[in-house]
Amino acid sequence: MIHYDHLRFKEDLQVASKVYWADLRADYRENLPQKLTRLMKTAGMGQIDFEDKFAAIKLHFGEPGNLAFLRPNWAKAVADFVKERGGKPFLTDCNTLYVGGRKNALDHMDAAMLNAINDVRARAYKTTRDNTNLYPALTMADQNTMRLAIRRERRVEFAWEGRRFFDLLRWGWYEKAYSHDYYACPTKAGMAKLEKDGDYYWPWTPEVDECGFADFKPMFDAGKIIRILPRKYDKRLPLFPIPATEVNISNGIIEQNPGW
Repeated sequence: MIHYDHLRFKEDLQVASKVYWADLRADYRENLPQKLTRLMKTAGMGQIDFEDKFAAIKLHFGEPGNLAFLRPNWAKAVADFVKERGGKPFLTDCNTLYVGGRKNALDHMDAAMLNAINDVRARAYKTTRDNTNLYPALTMADQNTMRLAIRRERRVEFAWEGRRFFDLLRWGWYEKAYSHDYYACPTKAGMAKLEKDGDYYWPWTPEVDECGFADFKPMFDAGKIIRILPRKYDKRLPLFPIPATEVNISNGIIEQNPGW
């Protein structure tokens, strides 16, 4: 639905403005974002002078748990409509007068973050964000707790996708991550003993710290596993070496990264 000029005044009489509706049915000829574009044209938005003007697109993502918000594909359709007419669209929202999760700008951003992370969690459980009894929904807490929760979510959600390296660098955890020794299960005879003692596959679940790093040293100290490679942090690691050919042809302008 698109509406504008909620009430117009003519000769001291209130005259209701036109309201444009469209159903949510679509087919192979026209998808919903295309239908929204046609609706905006029908409502006369194409006649608005957007040239070099900023145009706010209100998302209305609502309180934590709310589902009635403008989804990205709809927002893109509106933004594209404005840009095609020379405008400068941007996404925004506004605070509320009542006390809630959007009463000020900072709480508003927290609510947006909470909705986003719970969308990811709900999707994993094949449900929607509002069904908090069907998935482990994250609830608002202090800043540090929320930051750690988001970092853990990235570690789990993006496993084996090549993002962990850059996260560790950005958060200052790289040295800690690359200071852990390598451990493994014992020899074949040792494995047989672990199974006999009821300790197979791992003797117990290791402690995992707030950074997401597991501590296997207690298992090693108890003789349950073996250490196959001690590891010491290499200070060169955060920066990769610059190819020697690039350094050579720069005539002294480019210097090799420290340690390489």
